[in-house]
This record gives sequence, structure tokens and C-alpha cells, in this order.
Amino acid sequence: MKSTIVKLIFTGVAALSFGSGYSQTPTWADDIAPILYAHCTSCHHQGGIGTFPLMTYSEASVPYVDLASAVQSGEMPPWKPDADYRHFKDENILTQNEINAITDWVNNGKPEGNPANAPAPPVYNPNTQLSVIDKTVQIPQYTINSSNDVYRTFVMTSGFSSDVYINQIEYQPGNPSIVHHIVFYYDPTQASFQYDNLDPGPGFGSFGVGPITSAAEWIGAWAPGQGPTILPADMGFKIPAGAYFAIEVHYAPGSQGQTDDTKINISYTSAPVIREVFTKPMLTHTDDMLDGPLFIPANTIKTFHQANNSSNTPISLIGIFPHMHRVGASYKVFNLGLTHLGEIIIC
Repeated sequence: MKSTIVKLIFTGVAALSFGSGYSQTPTWADDIAPILYAHCTSCHHQGGIGTFPLMTYSEASVPYVDLASAVQSGEMPPWKPDADYRHFKDENILTQNEINAITDWVNNGKPEGNPANAPAPPVYNPNTQLSVIDKTVQIPQYTINSSNDVYRTFVMTSGFSSDVYINQIEYQPGNPSIVHHIVFYYDPTQASFQYDNLDPGPGFGSFGVGPITSAAEWIGAWAPGQGPTILPADMGFKIPAGAYFAIEVHYAPGSQGQTDDTKINISYTSAPVIREVFTKPMLTHTDDMLDGPLFIPANTIKTFHQANNSSNTPISLIGIFPHMHRVGASYKVFNLGLTHLGEIIIC
């Protein structure tokens, strides 16, 4: 039997400084372009989620782009898992030599080198990161009518006449400046659809907790900076025939008068044998907190513990989704006995 222990440690992170590892000055063409193409431009291209592109020498060498500080501090690439603890699929971490190369390049005036030596830049679709889109689920255009937090759930028919296994999911907020996060689920009943019909506007007001009926199942969630969810070919989220899709969007305070039309691109798997994947909240800050409530006085570090031993079924944990805003700095998951246990240290 497997169980899960969750340990969350929130601490400050200090910037680091690294010395040179190169005997000669790196150039964009020979040294820096290959690094950025391998680790950075999947986000930092025109139309990508990065705030500026890094596809060309002129884009990477502009004065306001501080590549050295970003890679020295570990802020970029934005890969949170600790490689000294556990490795994950699609790990994106710079080596010390790569960090040194970028630092030396910046400190030596960002020389271009011979442009003919640069590798061919990768090609990106500005509209999607998925190679195939089988279906797009889009909310109706919605204008936020409050200056406070707004949680709105939009319900659409799936149109599936038979069961479908979703293998890839890409969240595309229509107005990234106001979309705080997105929750995606399906409802095999008409409950969510009826809630939507009872509300005069597009969607219905909700509370940030996802499904409004116990029959519904989470598919996934999105927060800023997150890329697509891409499962192995033989895994998928099962969507029953005739189910409804529901998209709950949290709009940040101050969004009044702005409009959004968030959409989600999905693709299916048709592997001969498919392993079903589920998204479940294993620990919560309410029901599973042993020494709550979750309240942290200003300028203090406080430790909390969570436990949940309600599950007695062996599981394979393929990913975790901490949601801690800017407070958390560490989130640790490991096994211990027969109990799901968590420790939170917050400052």
C-alpha cells in the first residue's frame, strides 16, 4: 500500500553569484543561442507566455533583459522541482557551465560572434503549443462586473457521443492580465448546466472550489506561467459520453469592465490500452489540518501539519499542483507509513 506525505517549506531565496567557467568570452552565435533555444524560447517567443522574445541576438541583447541575474538567482528557467531530490519529466534546469556562459557573455558586453555559426531557431506556432488540437472548449465572452474577486463558471456541452480520453490540455486565458487561475472539470449530470441556465449572464457565480456537484470530476487547473499538460500516450482523463465541460475562472480584483474569452485546447489519445488518470485534492488546508487554522502572523515563521489516511488504495503520483501564491518557497511530497501527512513552514 502506498501513501503520501506532503511537506511544504516556505522560505526566502537569496540571489547567488557565480564565477566564470569559460577560458574565452562566449558569443551569442556559438554559445548563448543554443542555450536559449533549448531552455528559454519555448516561452520567450512572439506569442508565447514570456513577456518578451529571446529568439534573435537583438532581442536577447537589449539592455533591459537581465539574463545574468535571472539565471544566477534561479528565477529562469522557472523550474521549481529540486533536481537533488527527484527528477521529473521535461526537467528544465541550466547546468553550472550554462549559467557561467550566460554570465560571462553579459559581463563581456554581449558579443554576437559570427551569425553564420548560430543554430537554426526553433519554430513555434503562435496560437498553440500542441501539435494536434482535437477540440477547443471556449467560454462565451464575459465582462467582469465587480472590482472584487470574481469566480465564474462557464458550462458547455462536450458533444461526445462515446467516451473520450484527453491526453493533452492547453489553457489559453483570453485576457492574461486579469485571469488569476482556471479550474477545468466535467459534469456527467445536468447540475452544472442547470446552474448556468439559472444565471442570467454567461456562466454562473461560483466560489473558487471547482465542481458544484459531487458527481463532477476535476480534469486539471492552470495558473500563470504554466505550460500545457501532456501525458504519456497511454494515459488520459476519461470524459464520459454526454458529459458537460465546466471552466471556472478566477478574475483578480480590479478587473471590472474588462472582457475575457478564455479557451482550452485538448487532444485525445486512442492508444489500444489506456491508463486512466485522475486529478484529486489529497490534502486541504481545512479538513486535513492538524494544528490549524492556517493563519500566519506578520513577520513570523509558523509550522503546520496535515494528515489524511482516508485512502487505502495504492496510487502512482505523476504530478503535484501546489497553489501558494507568493508565500510558498518549497513543497515536498514523500511517503511515510500509511498516512498522508503534511508539514508547512511559512514566513
